[in-house]
Amino acid sequence: MMAEQRAPGDHTLAALISILNRVVDDAAMCALAAYFGDMRRSHGAVFRMLDPEGTHVAELARRARMTRQAMGELVSDLEGLGYVERRPDPNDQRAKLVMLTPRGEAALAAGTAAVSDLESRWLAHLGESEARVFREALADLSRAFGYEHIR
Repeated sequence: MMAEQRAPGDHTLAALISILNRVVDDAAMCALAAYFGDMRRSHGAVFRMLDPEGTHVAELARRARMTRQAMGELVSDLEGLGYVERRPDPNDQRAKLVMLTPRGEAALAAGTAAVSDLESRWLAHLGESEARVFREALADLSRAFGYEHIR
């Protein structure tokens, strides 16, 4: 027997945030599937944590809350697919920076555009005033409880 589905208002605030995070993730993945069919959901951890000037695998892993080995496997996979490359760090010749290739930049742009479109739909749904209050509340919570995760 299937469990009865709860109404969204019956969920905790944390659960609702998690649901919307999945909605954002789904929007990006749907957009990527059309042109970048070899992308996996787990690859998003690299794209979300990568700085434009490149990032060390260890830092990517720390930001994504995963082991260096797991992040290294994702980076190697994306490298093999042509989305990222490892370049020598000009400040530390022993280290490598993970950087987007032109294909990776195109994938990032497609995912970003899809999320932007989703946010526009949210704005239209909520209205400008309510959307502004929602954004300010999320920013306030992020500053108060998640500052170490803001980059």
